[in-house]
Amino acid sequence: MAEAFRFSMREPIEPQLTQDEISRREQAFNKVLRRLSPEQQDVITELTSVLMEKDIYSGYKADPKRVEDLALGLSLIGLKPRQSKIVLRYLNLAVI
Repeated sequence: MAEAFRFSMREPIEPQLTQDEISRREQAFNKVLRRLSPEQQDVITELTSVLMEKDIYSGYKADPKRVEDLALGLSLIGLKPRQSKIVLRYLNLAVI
């Protein structure tokens, strides 16, 4: 089931990410998804599909306020702070 929710991280968005780091982020992301309710999974799936559009992703990447708003939105749908952090890291939007 998690296959349907995968955000394409095969090619690193940031050049400094190693394939190992991408794999770790993908595994953590899929683990979080499996623990979410179907409604939460739908929201995350929609989010990743919207962010796949390069101009939208670039807008989020360039604006920390938008990333903060996204993190707030994840908490509003019931994700715990750690889960939100994993999702944002997977999407390569977390500032860590």
